[in-house]
Amino acid sequence: MDLDGIDAAFLYPSLGLFSGAISEPGLAAATCRAYNRWLADYCHPYPDRLFGVAMLPMQSIELAIEEMRFARKDLGMRGGFLRPNPYNGRMLHHPDYEPFWNEVEELDFSIGLHEGRAAACRRSAWIASRPAARGTSSRTRWR
Repeated sequence: MDLDGIDAAFLYPSLGLFSGAISEPGLAAATCRAYNRWLADYCHPYPDRLFGVAMLPMQSIELAIEEMRFARKDLGMRGGFLRPNPYNGRMLHHPDYEPFWNEVEELDFSIGLHEGRAAACRRSAWIASRPAARGTSSRTRWR
């Protein structure tokens, strides 16, 4: 970071952008918890330079609120990210999300919207669900 003249960085996930594709709320919450703990540990040595952006399991409003509280109060994170896509058939401005947005305000927790590419999402899901075939590179199979 010093060589590139970067004073501080907000860290978003790569494959974690596709955690919204997990349909089971409990699994999504466990995935977010594991990632957020890892990210907090990664940022810990540089608290004034590296800022983790928490993954939130929007498959369940209650679990998303619980993870946001954990990220803020226990891990010291100041923000989370959401994909701007529908969760459970509802866009983020749906009235059902009112308790979530109220908690965002209460915790003074920033929310960043971060989109990913649909094609990358399909590839990521494919990679995560299938082991590599013998003698076939993953690049070849994506075509």
